[in-house]
Amino acid sequence: MAGGFQELYKIPEFGEDPVVIAVPGFTVGYFDSIAADSENRILLGTQCSNVGPTPAIIRVFPNGGVDESFAVDASVFGVQAIATDGQGVVYAVPSDSSGCALAARVPTSILGFNSLGAQLFQIGEYLYNCPAACATSDCGKLVPFQDIQSIAAGPDGRVRVIDNVTLGTAPVECQVTLRLILLDP
Repeated sequence: MAGGFQELYKIPEFGEDPVVIAVPGFTVGYFDSIAADSENRILLGTQCSNVGPTPAIIRVFPNGGVDESFAVDASVFGVQAIATDGQGVVYAVPSDSSGCALAARVPTSILGFNSLGAQLFQIGEYLYNCPAACATSDCGKLVPFQDIQSIAAGPDGRVRVIDNVTLGTAPVECQVTLRLILLDP
């Protein structure tokens, strides 16, 4: 295992001892992404759901109990990153069926789930509005994600994505390796 949680602690009130949250029946050591939703439930994601009885994403109540009402389809093998917005949507960057084989995984889409874990949408591209000085043939067009590194969501439903891109045809001063993308709801 390259990383992951060994234990999950509930942050106590000032001056109190931390509390370990146990997630019974799940391989806790494989969770490697975390987010909290608007109701203070914790979402845990793993790239390695093909190892042990761990689903790709689980939701845990503030007291540490697993929320069984949230169930992501088993066809989602794992996730690299998760985020939630203030409107009940859970966003996930899926890994492929190779699960823990990190070298084989290049995340190129974002999945959206409702508050029960049912998939609502999949986003694989975005409108690229480039600066005039960096004009390429892709400007003003829908372009695919190339290698999503991270994701965040605001309470308004706006999603921020960091994509690792290759711009071989762009002017030298415009050849960046990371692109911050804002997706409006």
